[in-house]
Amino acid sequence: MEIIPVIDILNGVVVHAKKGEREKYKPLKSVICGNNNPLTVAQAFQEIFRFRKLYIADLDAIIKGEINYKTYKKIVSETSFQTIMVDAGVNKVEKANKLLETGVSKVIIGTETLKNIKDLEKILGVIGKERVILSIDLMRNKVVSGCKAWKEKNPLEISYQIEELGVEKVILLELSKVGSEEGVPYQPIKEFVENTSFKVLTGGGVRDLEDLKKLEEIGVEGVLIATAIHKGTLKPADFLKLKTFQVKKMNSERELPHL
Repeated sequence: MEIIPVIDILNGVVVHAKKGEREKYKPLKSVICGNNNPLTVAQAFQEIFRFRKLYIADLDAIIKGEINYKTYKKIVSETSFQTIMVDAGVNKVEKANKLLETGVSKVIIGTETLKNIKDLEKILGVIGKERVILSIDLMRNKVVSGCKAWKEKNPLEISYQIEELGVEKVILLELSKVGSEEGVPYQPIKEFVENTSFKVLTGGGVRDLEDLKKLEEIGVEGVLIATAIHKGTLKPADFLKLKTFQVKKMNSERELPHL
């Protein structure tokens, strides 16, 4: 299981996302870095934790349509993440192609900003399903979506249609839990993993190592985390206690730094 750190960008800086209440998001204060510049935060994730992947949620793009292309390019050029995945409110092929031109690895298509199922099908066909991850955005386990056919459905109810479109990897993102430190909704995640063939990432509500161990047992491929890292609740040594944790290879003589 991989731990994938999250950077939420709003007004050009990293913010602390909490419960999907975006009007209340405040600039990030973190124990792992001295400012809320997206590049600084990304570098801290890599230097301190050696994470291999990075998830960027561009709220400027999702909310206002103001996409931070320069920020992505800077992070791509000045870090060495193997995979950088970005949710920039992409819902058209043209936007997906432009996003990939910045050098990022994966395009996140969020159900929240997707207006038409056919647009997702077209994106998958043009840029390739291996470069697309569908984020099933949830609010209390109901799908948040611009597509009428998916809105307010249980994620399992739309899973067959998603699979038929060719989607291979999904994110189950419970927005009401993001940044809350209230714990992960295990049962809905477990049901989704057990009843679908997708590679599943999840996020929202992770408090500690015990939460991660339970998600590992469920069989998710990766977990998106931000708050517990920035507060220092989860430290580098904690992740090494997971049975299947994957970390970026570095000099074998160098120990993981400690917070």
